[in-house]
Amino acid sequence: VLAFDTDDVQILVKTLASGDKAVAIFNRTASPAQAVLTADHLKFTANTDVTLDDLWDGGTTHFRGETKLALAPHQTLVFTAHGTR
Repeated sequence: VLAFDTDDVQILVKTLASGDKAVAIFNRTASPAQAVLTADHLKFTANTDVTLDDLWDGGTTHFRGETKLALAPHQTLVFTAHGTR
């Protein structure tokens, strides 16, 4: 599901069988970009603690409400997200 779309950045979210979310964030430009991922994009409650597991590097990020993510030119970030609906 397309959760966010501009000329520069797209965010796609898919609910997995486990209830977790698969998240892909695309920088569609040849310049660095910043994306803001919100709990609302993920259909989580606004005040829930969200955990993002990076599927490329294995890292983990936590946020509440929203987080800002830096993207290199044409970079795609891929996560699984856990939180409360």
